[in-house]
Amino acid sequence: KKHDRKLVNDIADVSQSGGARRAYSFASKYCALHEPKGFAIYDSFVDKLLWGFQNRDEFSEFHRKDLKDYPRFMEILNDFRHYYGLERVSLRKLDKYLWLHGKKVFE
Repeated sequence: KKHDRKLVNDIADVSQSGGARRAYSFASKYCALHEPKGFAIYDSFVDKLLWGFQNRDEFSEFHRKDLKDYPRFMEILNDFRHYYGLERVSLRKLDKYLWLHGKKVFE
């Protein structure tokens, strides 16, 4: 409830008998479902869309690898919201838009 965005990175790093695994998308979904006002969902569609919008409009200053660090991802997503005038759109609605649009574009 404190919206500690480092939590996603902490949850994402999973140890298994076969070695370590990074479940970044799952961790973001888990946190977003439990606290939708404080966390957005990261997935491959969101990654591709944000990178595509960045290449077209330069709405923020970041490298693509920054999307894999959750606190930085949220900063980038907020830059996206601000640049396109979407501050009043909830994170949940933005998640749905990005996922549906990404699915349409990249599938």
